[in-house]
Amino acid sequence: GFYAFYPDSVRLDTTLPRLVLADFKVLNHSRHFGTAPELIQNIVLDYSDNAFSFEFAALHLRDPKKNRYRYRMEGFDKSWMEADAERKVSYTNLGAGRYTFKVVASNADGVWNNAEPLVVQLRILSPPWLTWWACLLYAALAVGAIFALYRFQIRRRLEHAETLRLQELDAVKTKLYTNITHEFRTP
Repeated sequence: GFYAFYPDSVRLDTTLPRLVLADFKVLNHSRHFGTAPELIQNIVLDYSDNAFSFEFAALHLRDPKKNRYRYRMEGFDKSWMEADAERKVSYTNLGAGRYTFKVVASNADGVWNNAEPLVVQLRILSPPWLTWWACLLYAALAVGAIFALYRFQIRRRLEHAETLRLQELDAVKTKLYTNITHEFRTP
């Protein structure tokens, strides 16, 4: 048994690893979506589900310990994050909105599957007090409060004007009665 080995003739394994979402946890509880890819790719979370994690795996079994990963949460991460061999990513306190989570992997020879990333569409709902209808209600309450304040000011000014008019009338009456009584007293 004699084997000849020529390093120049060794070819890289160009088989691209296939990525799968192994687990999705919300507040440390797994969410199972079954096998329907449209359910996995379009995840909707409530605003209170603010801590979640993705666990993914590259299905390339030649030397799985050498598989490497990169991920990016579009709408949150500015660039691709190197995860090396780590297969789990956690996010906390993401704001309401739409996000796209993408993962790419490389096989043991460093061949990346950039053309076929694992893509998960994620939508985090707004809290009820920040939805469009709540903002509309706040605006209506503000307009109502301004209108009520305006009417209160108008009513107060009218009452003040009425009070001044009654005081002037009382002054005229007093002067008239004073003159009449004076005329009655002096012949």
